[in-house]
Amino acid sequence: MATTLDNHSGLEFTSGGVDYLGLELLEHEDGVGTIWLAIPKNHDLDIGPVTPVIVLAPDTVDPT
Repeated sequence: MATTLDNHSGLEFTSGGVDYLGLELLEHEDGVGTIWLAIPKNHDLDIGPVTPVIVLAPDTVDPT
């Protein structure tokens, strides 16, 4: 079961040197991390629409 974040969750994380905003938690893997549906944090909407991606986040993520 996936958990959808609300507008007040503000989950941000870095994976592979890219900053992401987590949209939906898809799965947690002990000792590996969490798998998220996310968008790049610094995407420029003037260039084009943002495409959500599936990303592995570290085990520890800090809400902002």
